[in-house]
Amino acid sequence: MRTQGEDSPEDRGRAGEAAARLAQDTAQLARHEILAVRSEIRAALRRIGAGGALLGAAGVCGLLALWSAHEALLRSLEPVLP
Repeated sequence: MRTQGEDSPEDRGRAGEAAARLAQDTAQLARHEILAVRSEIRAALRRIGAGGALLGAAGVCGLLALWSAHEALLRSLEPVLP
């Protein structure tokens, strides 16, 4: 009769094989998921590509317009305020 904690070499071999298979399956699943996420990101970037570039350009133009308005306000107030 075996007591708790005693494992035969056969049981340890099966457990080792199971652990190795689990590690292999987990690594394969992780690789598959990473490839799936990568392809989804590429597809999203292709859809957003031109729109994102135009939105960025619009933001830069807005920033330049704000800076010009600020400079114009400062120059118009120079003669009035010392």
